[in-house]
Amino acid sequence: MSSSRVRRPLIAATSLVLSLVAVELVLRLATPLPRLPPPSTIDPYGENPYIVSRRPHLQKFLPGARYRAKRPSYEVDYSINAHGVRGPEIAPTSSKRLVVLGDSIVEGHGVPFEDGFVARLDERLRATGWSVVSAAMQGGSPIHYAANLPRTLSLEPDAVLIVLYENDLWDDRRNEARYFDLPPDERDARSKLVSLVERAFGAGPGDRALEDVIRRNRDTPLPAAEPDPLTPIVVDADAFEAQWPLTERYLDHLADELGTHDVPLLLATFALGTLVPRAPAPHAEHARRIEESARAWAAAHDVPFLSLYDVTTDALDELPWENVLLPDDGHPTPEVHRRIADRTTPWLRRTLP
Repeated sequence: MSSSRVRRPLIAATSLVLSLVAVELVLRLATPLPRLPPPSTIDPYGENPYIVSRRPHLQKFLPGARYRAKRPSYEVDYSINAHGVRGPEIAPTSSKRLVVLGDSIVEGHGVPFEDGFVARLDERLRATGWSVVSAAMQGGSPIHYAANLPRTLSLEPDAVLIVLYENDLWDDRRNEARYFDLPPDERDARSKLVSLVERAFGAGPGDRALEDVIRRNRDTPLPAAEPDPLTPIVVDADAFEAQWPLTERYLDHLADELGTHDVPLLLATFALGTLVPRAPAPHAEHARRIEESARAWAAAHDVPFLSLYDVTTDALDELPWENVLLPDDGHPTPEVHRRIADRTTPWLRRTLP
């Protein structure tokens, strides 16, 4: 074979590689990763520049973010660790690790991190050989926990606790509707060129089995229902009966995936809507429906279950309103976080392997 015949394919292959590298560089320059904003003070109910909304994670904190959340009734510092969750850096440990999933309540909205119930659980369970880590995210719900399961598993949990809240069904519905409209998370993409090709063919960085569930849920119609006048969630009984089985699919996915990794799952429920002044009876009934449905799901899957509903109602019987909920905010105070830890600690001591 002549040297020219050898050189031609080699030159073509080299040109192709160089062209692909050039395209990749152009794409990276054209779509830079979000920069970490400098520390600042924000209204936690306004735009948060330290949170990105991307697929498959739906939303997550920017690792390393530092900011202060300020409202008339509180001023709280937020430190986001390298794993992209609120709290101190997660160091290797000889203890077994419980990872807690939840929304802004588990995250400790409006209170110093050390006053939140996850940090209190960590203090109380250290003597039993367990450490407790929060992987909570404001706006979290079962679809979010399922979509972020690889990030949860990267924390190397020996058990996972999910805390459901009364608005989770409608957060699931909202996130189902927007999931496929979100841009892919470029931070997780190995190659921007590969990411571009995947998007062109309708693919992306998410879990294919989970995305099939999201599509099926998104395309399932729900009965028309008006939201509760005091809170932006639907409390209609027929809508609940239609949506709960869809949310169960995310819990099923979580239970199945954690089972393949031999990670036990625990489930708890918490609610504040029953405390809203002059709350209509349907709202309280909606909260109880979630409790009863979650309890039934846990029993069917042999998952330990704990109801935390009475924590806030008992607190309101014993304390002034402002010691139960943050004024003009509606999230629990440090005192209620302490009571959640009081209720949860003995249950975890009995339940954790």
